Order: sequence, then structure tokens, then C-alpha cells
Amino acid sequence: MSPEMRGETRQPWPEVEGEVEAVSEVELESKHKPEPERELERGPGPGCGPGRGPEQGSRPSSLHRGAPGPSTAGTNGTGGASGTGGTVRTGATDTTGATHAMARPLLEVTGLTMRFGNLAANDNVSFNVHKGEIVALIGPNGAGKTTCFNCISGFLRPTAGRVVFDGIDITGMRPYHICRLGLTRTFQIVKTLRDMTVEENVMTGAFLRAPGKREAREVAAEVLELTGLLDKRAKPGRSLTIAERKRLEIARALATRPKLLMLDEAMAGLNPTEIKDAMDLCLRLREAGLTLVVVEHIMEAIMPISDRVIVLSSGQKIAQGTPEEVTANEDVIKAYLGEKYHAAS
Repeated sequence: MSPEMRGETRQPWPEVEGEVEAVSEVELESKHKPEPERELERGPGPGCGPGRGPEQGSRPSSLHRGAPGPSTAGTNGTGGASGTGGTVRTGATDTTGATHAMARPLLEVTGLTMRFGNLAANDNVSFNVHKGEIVALIGPNGAGKTTCFNCISGFLRPTAGRVVFDGIDITGMRPYHICRLGLTRTFQIVKTLRDMTVEENVMTGAFLRAPGKREAREVAAEVLELTGLLDKRAKPGRSLTIAERKRLEIARALATRPKLLMLDEAMAGLNPTEIKDAMDLCLRLREAGLTLVVVEHIMEAIMPISDRVIVLSSGQKIAQGTPEEVTANEDVIKAYLGEKYHAAS
């Protein structure tokens, strides 16, 4: 059950002061018609784009500072709340009740379609994500999960449909602008900067808001401690194990101060102990007020920590609901889970 439905209150990640001007530029750009075509942008950072320097006027001094944004504009006070809860939750029940029905979603995906020639990688996909949720996006290989991530985060411009984040239409917006607004993602194939230290890797994300090296280093230290990498801060990125590289990818994303973090198969290739650590980290991030959307194939890991599950198959959404509802859905069993998993659950 979501914290709002249980009557719990959380302290949201505080807004970063002095960044209104930067966000206004992004909002202004979002009102213009995006260019009809553009190349896929790639960069080492989690949606920050290449060559982005420090954003002026921001001095984040604590990990729990979120990206600026119009969190109350046009919501009539129903924007929802997020922050700290007293107990770590697992197997949470459906969060689509009356409270969420009244609140504006943090992320709204409507009719998302992405075609590559005659192939529809995403076909009229719609879903919402509310503040404070962990939402799992699951489905077989080739279902369109990563393509959906790419369209939401600006790495692909959808053929049709609309993506709204925190009240702003971000459809077709560039990845570094979306990251500035507070939506950050990781990648299925980790993009570690091999010749830079672990600390420097994380500082590349912190520079999105930190005005200088000292502030970026402070942010990096906080994030590395949270992700269990502080003792490896001076090691080069190439020396890390796959599990450590995946944590580093998450740490670099967290250093951008996101409101919503999208994780693309962050647990793939990990052993059971490492998977448990990743699950615990996701829960800690939610309790700190962060919202997560997670693509994952390891059902034993993602189902216990998710509030809701969305299932894609052949580019279409075939089901959504609580983990219990989804695992009992006949279409999901046939398309993805199989009878063996259903019987075991």
C-alpha cells in the first residue's frame, strides 16, 4: 500500500534553491515544436548528454535535494507527497486507489508509439507513475521495454504519443534537459568511464547542479556512501566488478538529484547476495522520497519490492496491477511468466 493511502507523510527531497531560471529555459523550450528529426544522443552520463558543465546558481549541500520543477503549478494542491517512511515496505499493494486518482501523476505516458520502419517497438502504450512508487516494467526480450525508456528519457523521439513529467510535456525534449527537470535513467549496458576514478565518475553527474569541484566532490561522497562504494572512491572505473559498475551507474544517476530514477536491468548478471543488496538499495531510495521505474527480468527480485507492475509484450501493454494481480493474469503467464513461475508464486 502506498504511503499516501496509509496516511503516512514523508519529507520530500528539498528543492534546490536558485535554479528557477534554468528550469524556465527548459519550460520555454518545451513549448516550442520540437525538431522533426534528430540523431540519437549518446553520452557517458545518465541522461545528462555530452559536454554538460556545471549549472550556475545551484549549491546542493545534501543528498536529499531534488531537481527544481513546477511541483505545484496547476495541481490545485493534489500533486502528491513523498519523503521518509518509518518502515521499509515490501510487496506493497496497489497504489491506484482514491488518493492517487486525485493526485497528478509524476510521470504520464499516453499513447506512446515508436516505429522503426514497419516494426512497432512500442504500440499505443499508456501508463502513469505516482510520487513515491516503485513501478516495475516487465516483459519478454524484445517487448519494447528499453525502447520505452529511451522515448521517455529523450534518447528517442516517439513516432506518436505524449510524455509528461511533473506537469511538463517532455515529448522529444533532449536528454540533458529532461535530466535537469529531475528524470534520470541508467543503461542496460553500463557506461563506466574506465580511466576516471570512481569518485570522478560520480562527479560527472553532480556537475549537473554543483557549481564547482568542491560541491561536486561533496555530493559524490554522500552518494558513494549510500551505494556502498565510498571505500573505492580512488580506484579507476576499469577495476570494478560488474556489480560495482552497476552500483556506480546508479550512484552517478543519483548525483544529478533526480525526482524519478529509471533503472534498466540493474540486477542482471548479479549473484544472489548482490541482488539482495540491489533490492535493499531500491527500498532505501524509495524511503528517501525517490520514485523508481525499474525494468527487470529477475522476478524474485522485482516483485517483492514493487508497488505496481506493467507488462509489455510485442510492444503493447498487456497488463498492469499489483504483483499479485499480474502474476495471476493468464495473458502474462502465457506471454512471459510461464506456468512454473505462477505455480511457485
